[in-house]
Amino acid sequence: MLEVKKKCKELGLVTYMLTWTFRHNISEKLGLLLVRFFRALDYYFFNRPFWRDYKKTIGLVHFIKVLETTHSDANGWHVHLHMLLICKPWDTETGECYKEPKAEDILIHWQSACGSADLGVPDFHGVTITSHNAITSYIAKWGLESELTKQHTKKGREGHHTPFDLVRLCEFEGNRQAGELFKEYYKCFKGRRQMVRSRGFNEFFQLGKYKTDVEVANEAVEDSELIGKINCGAWALIKYHQVEVEVLEAAEVYGMTGVEEIIDTISYCPVPFRQGIEKERGS
Repeated sequence: MLEVKKKCKELGLVTYMLTWTFRHNISEKLGLLLVRFFRALDYYFFNRPFWRDYKKTIGLVHFIKVLETTHSDANGWHVHLHMLLICKPWDTETGECYKEPKAEDILIHWQSACGSADLGVPDFHGVTITSHNAITSYIAKWGLESELTKQHTKKGREGHHTPFDLVRLCEFEGNRQAGELFKEYYKCFKGRRQMVRSRGFNEFFQLGKYKTDVEVANEAVEDSELIGKINCGAWALIKYHQVEVEVLEAAEVYGMTGVEEIIDTISYCPVPFRQGIEKERGS
């Protein structure tokens, strides 16, 4: 996404992170929630005059939409949509400033959409917008892909589990319920696109055509260099403690010595699945 950041800077575009969600409870199934959520978005919100007019008032140029789902023991499945808005700050022809998007402008229309689609009508938490100053610094530091993609590396917050948190709970801690929940997630999301870009996005930001997974996998990476290898056990520890970034940085600065130091350090930290293995060996 480096090209996107460069283009935004060149053209003076500003960005906002808009998030939609709704009320939900532990008894509701993920499949039905998704059907109603998309009905609320596609039919009762995006296709209404309000949104068509509102896009013009905020100077919307392009967007990226990403669907995310987490689960909590208290409230069940939590479906939400992130939308990165890329906007012009002013009209280049008239010089007039475009309106900065505000959650309160959108909320009442989103609440109406949720009610029409038989979703739990949200309070003010149903729509949130992160200002362009905050999101721009976030993107500059971590990259667009850190927030909008790589969902398998994310961890849930405040008692919420991402789908791959559920996998880790099942694999490392033997939590069968978490495994069943992941199966439910898999059935609902298999083949579903979770990231959607606005029409003409790639052409505008000169990103070229989309590449298939096979094309990406077969691409030659000229800048890569093999400095060493680690075994599957070490990689499992690295993933469990989520220190992939630290390992890559250590490899870049200190080579394999730095990588081995991190592995040695985390090998002394308690890990549920390893404790289970050691307990079995001792019995």
